[in-house]
Amino acid sequence: MIVCIAEKPSVARDLAEILGAKNRKDGYLEGNGYAVTWVYGHLCSLKDPEDYNPNWKYWKLEDLPIIPAQFGIKLRGDDGARKQFHVIERLIAQATEVINCGDAGQEGEPEARPPKTSAKNKATEQHHPDDTQRPQALQHQK
Repeated sequence: MIVCIAEKPSVARDLAEILGAKNRKDGYLEGNGYAVTWVYGHLCSLKDPEDYNPNWKYWKLEDLPIIPAQFGIKLRGDDGARKQFHVIERLIAQATEVINCGDAGQEGEPEARPPKTSAKNKATEQHHPDDTQRPQALQHQK
């Protein structure tokens, strides 16, 4: 199965229509060998200083600069984000190929990376940026 990760549900619906993924599931659309899902905003963010060290919750001049040994990512706190993250993670674990259909630029790749990393799947990865978010552009990429 090929998993396509869009930046938001509306783009996922357009993409699914073109790919023939018409079966609505919980957190994705499926069909014709594709599962099309979305990240809807930022599912993850960089960890806060206190996530690394409780003493960094209240900054003190002597603690600056606060630079962790390795920067980490945390899942957003709301239930919807957690649920969608696990949907994406499960789909990626089953995928033969993963296509990031998010924004081109600095935000597109980081939106899809955490669930891909968490799923530990070695599937082929591609990035097909959807700069126009129009069905005609998606049809051309198919």
